[in-house]
Amino acid sequence: MVASDSASKDDSSNYSLSLTIIHTTCHREFGGLEKRVYNESCAMLEKGHRIVIAAPEYSPLIVKCRKLLNSSVVCIPMEFTAKSAFKDFFTLRQLYIKFKPDVLNTHGNTDAKIALSAAWNSNIPCTILSRHISADVRPSWYNKILYNRLCSHVFTTADYTTNHLVSTLGVDPEKIFTLPSGVVPPSEMADRQIARVDLADQLNVNRDSRFIGFVGRVSEDKGVKSIIDAFLSIAEKIPNYHLVIVGGEDNILKGREKLSHSTTFIEQLRKMVNQSGYQNRVHFTGFKEDTWQYYRAFDCNILASKEVEGISQSLLEAMYARCPVAGSQVGGTCDIIIDGETGLLFRPERIQEIEKAVLQILSDKSATTKRIEKAFSMVNEKYTIGSMVKHILNIYQNCKCQL
Repeated sequence: MVASDSASKDDSSNYSLSLTIIHTTCHREFGGLEKRVYNESCAMLEKGHRIVIAAPEYSPLIVKCRKLLNSSVVCIPMEFTAKSAFKDFFTLRQLYIKFKPDVLNTHGNTDAKIALSAAWNSNIPCTILSRHISADVRPSWYNKILYNRLCSHVFTTADYTTNHLVSTLGVDPEKIFTLPSGVVPPSEMADRQIARVDLADQLNVNRDSRFIGFVGRVSEDKGVKSIIDAFLSIAEKIPNYHLVIVGGEDNILKGREKLSHSTTFIEQLRKMVNQSGYQNRVHFTGFKEDTWQYYRAFDCNILASKEVEGISQSLLEAMYARCPVAGSQVGGTCDIIIDGETGLLFRPERIQEIEKAVLQILSDKSATTKRIEKAFSMVNEKYTIGSMVKHILNIYQNCKCQL
């Protein structure tokens, strides 16, 4: 059930009821999932709702909530590991008794199993299992119980995932909602030419340079190597262009020490680029908190995920920034890239198809401009944080009103 169709049935809801909302996540990095929880929490706080975050100590989500939101968010450190499951279960039971939440929204694999089990018979009106990725779920007996009995609602970020859960696990279509993460637009969008010059200065390259980019987690599953391979193949055809890889590798926080989860992948990519002789035209910026300036500087933003992808925040933000996009035909990418209308699609790991998409974007300015405007209109209408929160609040309030 797509939120834009179903969650808005009661548009007359005025959200007058103040809610207590608990979010749980076992993740220790700050990716799209955690960014969504943080942005949604900020928006809910502005509407007067109470937010509780249960997540690993020193995880970026906890740190950001404590630092930026001060005491507005209650942060509860949890381990959320297989070894701590028993202790976490009883800690959460006490948490539910103390805060009497109206909503429990679980976001990770481990925390969902523990938190939803602890919530059984706890009288929480709305218990949610949020599925943020498009990887298929095995139709095991446990997953069927988890998705059909331990939660009152299932949230996904892509229609592909919603349809898969309905067909594979028999999830009731009335309890599952497609709710893509909403874009939080900047207060002011940088001028495109100024953004290009600023990026050129940052990379110490000629100010007349132009840029193709990737924004996101730098990992094998995101297809970053395929993007680099495609760029290296066409580099001589577009001599003024540079490839910019914006993002870091997965990180796990343990105590106060940050440990690398995958210490070699970027090094392998760098080595590959150095061997190609194009090291002066392929740049790795590392993780960047604010990526809007990069979308404004890019002439093309590419996402080449191999197998798994929800509705990508990178693609949505690029579309909102009026940056042309190209993506692989996997998961939720196909929900937002309508080939030839809002962007260009290519098959995963097909290097020549990535090359063709990039060259088409750069050469056919008229068609590219039309796609840019259509993509912007789509995101502005359906995929902003305001639209997402409106749909979610309708679901939350309806649960409470049904008691």
